[in-house]
Amino acid sequence: MEKVISTIENLYGEEIPETILFQKNGQLYLWEITCYSSLDYNLGHCQCVNHFPSDERPVSTQYVIEQFGKEALDGFEAPGLEQHVFNAFGVGLYELETFLRVSYMLNVNPLPILRRVTEFPVVFSENTVGLTFPEKEPGTFVVNSHGEISMI
Repeated sequence: MEKVISTIENLYGEEIPETILFQKNGQLYLWEITCYSSLDYNLGHCQCVNHFPSDERPVSTQYVIEQFGKEALDGFEAPGLEQHVFNAFGVGLYELETFLRVSYMLNVNPLPILRRVTEFPVVFSENTVGLTFPEKEPGTFVVNSHGEISMI
């Protein structure tokens, strides 16, 4: 799904998207024009050789709500694991799993720092997909020694 959040008028009088919210694999991303003189978007004469004319980045659900209101999320599918990880830790799933793998490879326990940066519970179990912790509430992150993370 893709939703145009705001538009801008280019030099030809056409309304073009300025900000777009979209979802890929359950993760929210925000695309925005960053050069308002960009020739690429018919906004001016800048060739954008030394910078990009637009930017795309993952965003948290909370950021979307704060910036654009809760209604901006209407029509999007339920958040996936990648979105939950980004919301909780502020990094992508791949980056977090890399951190976990390297930590365990260096024989360092990453769970205390993960618990410090989020209000969600984080537990260890070699079985990240089973119900090792049936008493844990939904929203609990489960980590194993291979650097994999899942969510109950």
